[in-house]
Amino acid sequence: MRRMRVMRGESWELLVHPRILVFLMILMVKSSFARQAGPEEERLLKLIAEQPAVAANYVDLARLYYKMRRLSDAEAMLVRGIDAVKHDRQSPPPPPAAVPGQPQPVGGDVPEPFRTKDAAPGYPADAQRAGVSGFVTLEFVVDREGKVRDVRVLKSVPMLDRAAVDAAKRWRYKPTIVGGQAVEVLAAAAINFTFRSEPQTLDQIESGRFYADRRYYADAERSLGLALKLIREERSWFGARPEVGPVNAADPTRAGLSRQDIVPPSKVKTRPPVYPAFAIQNRISGDVVIEAVIDAQGRIAATRVLRSVPVLEQAAVDAVRKWEYTPTLVKGVPTAVLMTVVVTFRLQ
Repeated sequence: MRRMRVMRGESWELLVHPRILVFLMILMVKSSFARQAGPEEERLLKLIAEQPAVAANYVDLARLYYKMRRLSDAEAMLVRGIDAVKHDRQSPPPPPAAVPGQPQPVGGDVPEPFRTKDAAPGYPADAQRAGVSGFVTLEFVVDREGKVRDVRVLKSVPMLDRAAVDAAKRWRYKPTIVGGQAVEVLAAAAINFTFRSEPQTLDQIESGRFYADRRYYADAERSLGLALKLIREERSWFGARPEVGPVNAADPTRAGLSRQDIVPPSKVKTRPPVYPAFAIQNRISGDVVIEAVIDAQGRIAATRVLRSVPVLEQAAVDAVRKWEYTPTLVKGVPTAVLMTVVVTFRLQ
């Protein structure tokens, strides 16, 4: 058996890495956030003008703005989307017509089914090796006893569909009562396969939109409300737009400062990332690029991932959050700054 040597996770900062390689890396990373909204923004704005009561239009525009790092605009659209969901909940549109002998769709007198037994899906090993993540959405029947049958995939992630379906078949619900009798209900659910251990903004936006479309108002409000909270937290540290965020420690000239105006941070406490066992076993390596805010005391206050290796992303973020720096001085005053770091995972 061949022995495998594991190189510990490494990291380097934008301030100290050779300039040419740094700027190549940053150009690769930033390109995905430099999209111009253009026709897509115009299309969504037109839809909102034509259909001002439709929550999905606001949510779609919030998602577009978030991807562009226009956080204040994303926040404003999410607020309007949540208001639209609440309005629908108070004055719901007519539900789809029930077909005699068929499960009844949610809406009107048919409430959202209440799950009493959950079962988390297993994450298929082949999907983890391939770095596959995302939402699988399902439609299924909850029978009069609260059991699940006839599970159908609505939105597919091919390597994850079977695990999602198998999990849903193990769920149980409280029987749905309409007119004093238990009825069969056509239900739906979104299952998120993710490598992150905490909620992610785009995941919550996608989940909220799905549930709003299906008239699952409580689930929609919960997901969109969490997305709104996450955006507000991110905006408080990174700024409403990239050009108005904290001083960039590597390029203070963007904030109208000279390099003589800033004493950049120096790392005084580091924590190498823990290489995930699954990644070692499957020889997964790569670079995770993270944008971090270092507060005025030199602590990591906030992070967001610019480029990911999905299986390694959480380990990289966990490590960076434990780093500490000397306070950055801007004209002699300790100041929060923005910094890009790269966490490298290598196997030999």
